[in-house]
Amino acid sequence: MFARFAQIASVNLTEQLSRLQAVAENFRDRSLARVKHQGISLGLAAALAMTGLIFAILAAVAGFIALFLWLQPQYGPFVALGAVGASAILIALLLFTSASAAANRQPPPWPKLQTPAMPAALKAFGSGDVADKTAAMTKHTLDTAVDTVRTGSREAVLTTLMATVVLGVMLGRRR
Repeated sequence: MFARFAQIASVNLTEQLSRLQAVAENFRDRSLARVKHQGISLGLAAALAMTGLIFAILAAVAGFIALFLWLQPQYGPFVALGAVGASAILIALLLFTSASAAANRQPPPWPKLQTPAMPAALKAFGSGDVADKTAAMTKHTLDTAVDTVRTGSREAVLTTLMATVVLGVMLGRRR
């Protein structure tokens, strides 16, 4: 009887393992196909962006040549070259200013630290009064630590981190 049960269980395990292997292979194939598709899409987007950049440069060069050819008969070659150079410098300054403004953007403010509700294990540990006080002290400690890290001086942050490391080493030391 036991031999029959073992034979049925082993067949079932073998069947389950083959199903699991088929599911894993299907997942691998779908993942590889998705990565390939995203890679091809990214490559195509990069190629189109580079082509657009080349044509934008060609358009700017053509515009500068047209500006030179338009100004040169009326004012001479040096004034025309000066106008082309001045317009190129103006465009470069505008682009550098916009790049600087984009780089100096302030990040969004940090969200307020949300502490989860008191776990049931903590409530079961002691009376509700002790559990409530412990939760309030923990929230206050976390808020103070977060405020110190965000707005404190470097010395205060480094002191806090070093104290945390020392305390962790002392508590983690095996006796």
